[in-house]
Formats: sequence, C-alpha cells, structure tokens
Amino acid sequence: MKKSEFVKYRRLINQEIERRKYLEELYGEEKVKEYLKSAGLRPYKCDSSDTDDVIKIVLSNFNVTETNGIYVCTSAYFEDWRVCYEDTMIFNVRVKAGSPKAEFRLYRDIEDESQVLAVKGKSNEYPSFYDFEKSNIVLNPYDDIDDENGYDEVRNFFFKKCIDYSQATSKKLVLEKYPRL
Repeated sequence: MKKSEFVKYRRLINQEIERRKYLEELYGEEKVKEYLKSAGLRPYKCDSSDTDDVIKIVLSNFNVTETNGIYVCTSAYFEDWRVCYEDTMIFNVRVKAGSPKAEFRLYRDIEDESQVLAVKGKSNEYPSFYDFEKSNIVLNPYDDIDDENGYDEVRNFFFKKCIDYSQATSKKLVLEKYPRL
C-alpha cells in the first residue's frame, strides 16, 4: 500500500481503539446502564484490546490502491468429465494448491483482496502459473483445500504487524512465516 494509505490505516486503527475505549467508559456509567435497561437495549460489545476485531472493522471500509504483490493460492482444481449415453457432465475437482494435477489456480491479494485465475498451460485469457508466480509473491500456507488455504490468517497477520512495525517489516515477517508456492 502507498505510504499515505499506510498512514491512514494506522490513524483509522487508533481512532477505532479510542472509540471503543470511550464506549467502554460510557457503558460503565450507572446512568447509561439504567437507560439501556429501561429501554430494553443491550450494550454494543466492543473490546479495545481485541486487535483482530479492530482490524476487521477498519479493513471492511478501507481501500488499498497499490499492493506489495503478495498473493495466497486460495484454491486449485482440475476439470473432470463423465459421459453417460448422450450426456456429458463437466465438473471441477478441488485439489491441494501444490498438486501436479491442478489445471487452474486462484490467487488472492492479501492487501486489496483482488483475485487472479491462472492456468497450467498457455491461454489467451489467463496467465500461466509459471508467469504469475514468477512476477508475484505467492504463498501456500497450508497446502490445503479448506478455509481458502489460510488466506484470512495471512491477511490478518500482515495487517496486525503493520500496526506494530513498518509495512516493510510486516512483509518480511509474512515471508518468513508462510511458505511460498
């Protein structure tokens, strides 16, 4: 992300933490408790120390225009088909990201959440695995077909480390922690 976006991200995180601290103070006052009880309302659950939730809230409305080019291979599959008399059924079979059977791979950027589909061979529509993985950083955290191969975990880890350190350090820590494809 651009430096201006990084500064804005940190500012939004700090604002959300301060907002939550203020709400925690308000909910602790007797008059607010009495009002909520008489109105039949429950206080909004917020914890200023829950950084995962704070990051999730901020990122839901935050746009990144320029990324570091770090992707997670979220799924891989090949096309299979069955013929029964005159009917042909074509369907996708999911496989692990590193599987040699994979004909298609779906990559997702950890910063702006954009997705790219790549193919095993050459295609006019899609880039090849080789070309895409050569020009971008592609992670394969668990080589698993479930839970988008750990995409949310990688994304949260990156943005959490951005709060504590710089963006460059966060990128370095992500690359040290998760294996590449």
